[in-house]
Amino acid sequence: MAYLVSLQFAIPGIIGLRGQVAPPIQILWRASFTFAGVAGAAGIYLLGRSLIKVTSQARLVHLFWWVAVPIYLLIAAVAASPASRAC
Repeated sequence: MAYLVSLQFAIPGIIGLRGQVAPPIQILWRASFTFAGVAGAAGIYLLGRSLIKVTSQARLVHLFWWVAVPIYLLIAAVAASPASRAC
């Protein structure tokens, strides 16, 4: 569970760094944002399953699943969409 929590701190840092490496080369930041969005959604889902097994925090887990997972999936969808452009 500690790995999944640390993953939630590492993902925004990684995608921020990858986005600054070469902004004109869109494939770099698009690939990293897409991967990070999917990994973040999976991490939140797995963290929620672990919390349900260890504690009785079902409301908190459902909040994770209904708020954080869609945000990560939205990040992945926008990054993977060919119609979206960098500002």
